[in-house]
Amino acid sequence: MSAHDEVRDGEFVFDLNQETSLSTVQPRQLAASPQETASKEIIRRVTAAAGVLPRYKAERHRAIVLDRTGSRSFRLAMVNPGDVDACEDIARALKTTTQHIQIDRVDEDTYLQYFRLAYLEGTTREDHDAIQAARTSVVWGEGDKQGAAKANENAVKAEAATSNFNLQDLTDTAEYNRNINRQPWEMPTRDFVRLILMEFIRAQASDLHVEAGSTGGRIRFRADGVPFPRFENIPMQKAKQVVSSLTSMGSLPPAELKFRPLNTTIRLRVLKNGQPEETELRFSSIPASPLPEIVLRSQDNIIDKLELIGLLQPQLDVIHQAIAQPQGIVVITGPTGSGKTNTLAGVFTHLEEPDDKKIIEMADPIEIYSNRRSQMQITKTASWMDCFHACLRQDPDVIALGELRGLDTVNVALDAALTGHLVLATYHTVNIETTFTRFLKMGVTRDLLADGLNAIVSQRLVRVLCRECKEVDEENTQALLKPEAIAQGRKIYKPKGCSFCYGQGFKGRTALAEVLLIRDEIKYMIAAGKDGREIVERAVENGWMLSMQQVASHKIQSGETTLKEVERVMKLTVETPSASHADYSHAADTSASASSSGVRRPAASTASAEEEGEQDFVDAEEIFDEEAA
Repeated sequence: MSAHDEVRDGEFVFDLNQETSLSTVQPRQLAASPQETASKEIIRRVTAAAGVLPRYKAERHRAIVLDRTGSRSFRLAMVNPGDVDACEDIARALKTTTQHIQIDRVDEDTYLQYFRLAYLEGTTREDHDAIQAARTSVVWGEGDKQGAAKANENAVKAEAATSNFNLQDLTDTAEYNRNINRQPWEMPTRDFVRLILMEFIRAQASDLHVEAGSTGGRIRFRADGVPFPRFENIPMQKAKQVVSSLTSMGSLPPAELKFRPLNTTIRLRVLKNGQPEETELRFSSIPASPLPEIVLRSQDNIIDKLELIGLLQPQLDVIHQAIAQPQGIVVITGPTGSGKTNTLAGVFTHLEEPDDKKIIEMADPIEIYSNRRSQMQITKTASWMDCFHACLRQDPDVIALGELRGLDTVNVALDAALTGHLVLATYHTVNIETTFTRFLKMGVTRDLLADGLNAIVSQRLVRVLCRECKEVDEENTQALLKPEAIAQGRKIYKPKGCSFCYGQGFKGRTALAEVLLIRDEIKYMIAAGKDGREIVERAVENGWMLSMQQVASHKIQSGETTLKEVERVMKLTVETPSASHADYSHAADTSASASSSGVRRPAASTASAEEEGEQDFVDAEEIFDEEAA
């Protein structure tokens, strides 16, 4: 509060020259009529007393502590004092009983005014008015779309101003330069935590892991799917302070870390390309020993365009063909961390332009928010089946499921796919063959599976060689490229490591995928009792599908990645007979050249130089054969 003669905070008017004591103001008058004149003492009392109740409890239960009337006695302003559970929770937080709490009912606006006074000293009434004006000026249907967009923009700015109390500003470059060469024990905990977050954002990592052993803690970053240590040998006491500080940033009580898993979001303002931007980190903790472990996941690495994922053009054509159908199910498969969410986001982006479809997404949790589709959060009270049956009554064109879980959900999804809906789903399997096998073992009938499926996408992510430091691998260049390609200047590369990639030799990831369109011939094979292995072999032989090994061969020989990186990621599939290189008898160029299959190459006039020279590559089968030898 600034020391003016009169302070206005929204509807509050405090005459600071008046020395009225809190006892002269009636409780109901203070709670229900904040417009009444009060004094410096009242401001101090309300502000100090409100701090007794954690802010997240005040928000959750819409309650503010107005005064502490005794060692265990409090006076509260509450929107819904009839909520017994909320009152008991507040009493526990205040370490008292409900008998020692006097509660005054207030309306929502009055509560917000007290909340700003207690927790948001810098927020003014104008911020609140801007939010309300923007919310009520949104134009629906035909009307002033430009005005509606401006109103929405004003609402976002006003909401940001109101919630700045939970925003961590990490844009001070001088602070980073000052602390980057200091040891963890040399810095105050606050500076060390801020340095960790600054370095995490600069590294463009996807995850930050706070871990502890018997002797101390460490901080690891996960970049391009591989974790590496960034701060090690942190004293245990300092590690405890880091865990507590990060938890407080997420507005969670640090005392609960050791009892149950916690989840929240931490909001940051960071520098990107020299400009300040806001971002979010998803906070997750588990009560491990000797110290609760925390993982922060960045929300900045989402790729929402299919063309940027790393799919080859024939594969993009197949996906576009599959999602252009008015009904059927498209399944995106792969293990955890294989990029299924990014591929699904790319499909959404393609379907949302033009904005002529009703799309409903069900997920737990919702990872990528969008204004173009309805999104339903699955909870304990709103189960997957409840949400699914509810969304069918909303007349959707496209239904997106977070994940297929069990026979019931698969059958319902297939039924929806056969009754005029395009269904998008993810599934945890290692390849296309095992997707068929698991569906059938689960009890899905072959006729239903054959009629309902549109396409299956199976994928992995491999690291891309750092463009700043990759160097020529002379040995593999001679072994993997044909003489004609070497004569034309083609080369195989290997990682080196530099400051740009934090010494890893890789920067970014690309997809290795196989995409199978369920054409009529495949449907007949499914209905006739053929197993997944036979279906995959037939698709590769006829050029209906590029195998993952063939795609890997293309990316190795085009300098995007390395053979060792492919083997690291594809170890699961190489070890299974169905995906072994011996099962595929055709090279990548042979499979891709089948023009009648629907998996088409771009026209020769528009093909890139890389595609035109693909005949210079050795077969994918030869690469894996040579490595095995």
